[in-house]
Amino acid sequence: MDQTAPMDDNVWIARATAGFAAIVGLAVAVGWLAGLPYLPQPLASCRPMHFNSAVITLLLALGLLALSAGRARLAAVCAACGGAIAGLTILEWLSGLDLRIDQLVVRDLIRFEDGTPPGRPSAPFLGSVLLAATSLFLIARQRAGRASVVAALACGTSGVLLLLTHLALAANPVDDTRHFVSPQAAACLCALSYGLLAAGEAARYGRRGPTVQAFPAAAAIFGILLSCVLWTQLRHKEQRELFASLRREEQIV
Repeated sequence: MDQTAPMDDNVWIARATAGFAAIVGLAVAVGWLAGLPYLPQPLASCRPMHFNSAVITLLLALGLLALSAGRARLAAVCAACGGAIAGLTILEWLSGLDLRIDQLVVRDLIRFEDGTPPGRPSAPFLGSVLLAATSLFLIARQRAGRASVVAALACGTSGVLLLLTHLALAANPVDDTRHFVSPQAAACLCALSYGLLAAGEAARYGRRGPTVQAFPAAAAIFGILLSCVLWTQLRHKEQRELFASLRREEQIV
């Protein structure tokens, strides 16, 4: 081991949140590879989680697990790889270039009316995971300071706002959804953010702090918010499907 593992409470939180994100990322990746559409898109009314989004999420989750086990170098490598994929995709968005990484492994046949390139994660998700990768890399390189905390907090705030967006727009489908993020991707952002805060807290102070103490309340709020998102999506499923059907008819006409 190349770094002393954080305190037990922080380790437990980091592993629990990273495990959640890893399971989601792995399930979505397997869904794309095995042709199981209900894994990347469990609800037809929700935007699917892209394969590259799952890969980035899985890399960061594995990095956080490695960090909690004291494997700082491996965590830094995972953070760098995940951040590189996110950074290159952001470059595609900003420059209009096609680096051919959106469908490098699997072919995404899903087409969106807003013109989003097939297989390309949304800009808000990419920005958020780039912040998470930065935070993870800083902690792994034993530079857990204010920058790592701010990056993790920004990632978590983005995840919460994206979940709230699903609540606000569940009954009001719109055409331009290129900046939307799937509910499972937004949930992973929240989980990774909290795990990074716990790991960074241990690295900075070496003691139990507010992140550990607030975990039960944060987990309860997260569960309620995620349940509300799923409930609203199911409640307005027929309305959103009708909207999509009408849009297809307009295009045919």
